[in-house]
Amino acid sequence: MPCVLKVLPLLCVTITTVGAATVMVEDFEKAELKPKVWVVNVPNENASVDRLAGNAHDGESCLKLRHRFLGEGNFQYLGIPHKVRILSPVHRLRFWLKGDDSKGSYGVQISDASREAHQFGKNSGQGGIIDFKGWKEVVVDLNAGHETWDGDKNGKLAYPITGITLTVGQPTAEGKPLAAEGDLFFDSISVDSDASVAETLGSEPGP
Repeated sequence: MPCVLKVLPLLCVTITTVGAATVMVEDFEKAELKPKVWVVNVPNENASVDRLAGNAHDGESCLKLRHRFLGEGNFQYLGIPHKVRILSPVHRLRFWLKGDDSKGSYGVQISDASREAHQFGKNSGQGGIIDFKGWKEVVVDLNAGHETWDGDKNGKLAYPITGITLTVGQPTAEGKPLAAEGDLFFDSISVDSDASVAETLGSEPGP
């Protein structure tokens, strides 16, 4: 019995994946960037931050933080604030951290439209301990539980988000502060958003 070959029509299916896109908020590439650092319970001169050309994870530049915590007194920590304007709801915040194995803690504080502060750190299951060397991507789930204070005190992000502060705390052992010093590097702060870059940041991306 002869074999009959049937040619079936080719069916083309386009599959569209719906999900959050990563939107760059700060890449530290702008030469005019003048970063600052604030400190708590430690002398101002014990922390400094600069935009550094070289040693970056992405692009040409990153942020360098020099810190020196004292092994006495109250718990010491510091923050590197960045003014932002994020208009659309975002789900995760990402940044790259180059650790120095200093055993301190890291986290993020976010300021919203109501001036409420949202802290994502070790105490709320976000952030972590700098027990590593080399670059590591930090991913903060903005929908997860966290600490809040000031503002409307409703515990929810009110848009636009107006500030992102990278925080570093001194290492401790059995509740006692430990001395530590070293250099940390930060790069590429971004957010996961369901909206476009223009809708998220209120402007089109630069060249």
